[in-house]
Amino acid sequence: MKSVFATVGTTSFDDFVQSLCSVEFLTAMAHRQSPVPPSSIQSSCDCNITIQYGQGRCPLSFISHSMSSITQKTAGDDDSGSIMYIIESANDIPNKHSTEVRIQVRWYRFLPSLSAEMERADIILCHAGAGTLLEALAISSSDTKSGGKQKKIINAVINSKLMGNHQTELAEELEKRRHIHVTRDCISEWTTEAGAVQFWKEIDEFAPLPFSGGHCNRSGTDVDEQSCNQNVSSFQRIVDRVMNVSDC
Repeated sequence: MKSVFATVGTTSFDDFVQSLCSVEFLTAMAHRQSPVPPSSIQSSCDCNITIQYGQGRCPLSFISHSMSSITQKTAGDDDSGSIMYIIESANDIPNKHSTEVRIQVRWYRFLPSLSAEMERADIILCHAGAGTLLEALAISSSDTKSGGKQKKIINAVINSKLMGNHQTELAEELEKRRHIHVTRDCISEWTTEAGAVQFWKEIDEFAPLPFSGGHCNRSGTDVDEQSCNQNVSSFQRIVDRVMNVSDC
């Protein structure tokens, strides 16, 4: 089972949340899992996605009721809740029953800290704000250093409507260094069947490089500090400093 955590931080990003809740996106996500026979359906699920939606619209307002679903009661207040989808997958073998995949969508507006959610997730889908991205990278790097068997995938979604599209520079620099995967327009990339399938295919194939600092000594040979600083961009040194990673 894959666990996905999606976050918009303290702001609102309704295009992102709407795309996450689209039939196309959830169906493509569910079909990545190994389907189970209908007779074995229990209260558990094959995959799950948790959405922290900030100051925007509740995900329930975007979720389509066209798919078969089991609605679970909202826990606590109107800002949080969950829904279980039962998504059928046609069987190509004659005289065989169709198979089903369960996917749980959970949502809430805010939590004091998102670190625990990021640590539990296999895949983090987040807006491309500097604070959120660097926190996700720090957690991912910590998992790698502690000997985690599976690398955490981080996908940044650029919100081009914010402050002159300022998120693009950071996201593209980290993408260039292959630490993260980037989505530039979630509406066009996630809300069509072909686009959603392509996105999850790319996520499955993405092999992130661990964030390990200045990258000035990739060959393993000794280099002096002056040479190191010449080979490391000022942008990279700033990111390293924010994440408390030394340049060399």
